[in-house]
Amino acid sequence: MTLLPREDLNDFPAVPHLERVLWPVVVRHRGERVAASLNAWRLVEKGQPPVLFLPPEDVSRFMVSPSNRVDVGDGLGLLVFHDVIVGREIVRNAACTVASPPPALADIAGHYAFSPDLLDHCSVAGVEALGEGGPTGSWRMPNITATVDA
Repeated sequence: MTLLPREDLNDFPAVPHLERVLWPVVVRHRGERVAASLNAWRLVEKGQPPVLFLPPEDVSRFMVSPSNRVDVGDGLGLLVFHDVIVGREIVRNAACTVASPPPALADIAGHYAFSPDLLDHCSVAGVEALGEGGPTGSWRMPNITATVDA
């Protein structure tokens, strides 16, 4: 049984919106904790899996390093990508930060978004996220569905 409520992607707001995550968020790779937070945000938008953002103080700073990739995120502003380093392994561009978000998303400036596609374990309330791709690593969760309009 999970603490996470059932949600539908089509019930998310049409305009990107930030919400506090009410449960623990954990990111691990090769058994090492990269990040753990009780203060994460999630960016929700209709029809899209959420993107989770963890504050820098909840990230093991010696395990992330800026890569040489930057991009402009759709509606997010400047994205700075980071490699995740665990032991001798470097996972290229496995995280990103939003350097210049629009005013409505200012709370996530400098926060880290990790890609479940590239890392071993990303969870909310102990429930494993499934990767969704995209530059910021959307988190598709088993409690989130998408109804099909008839």
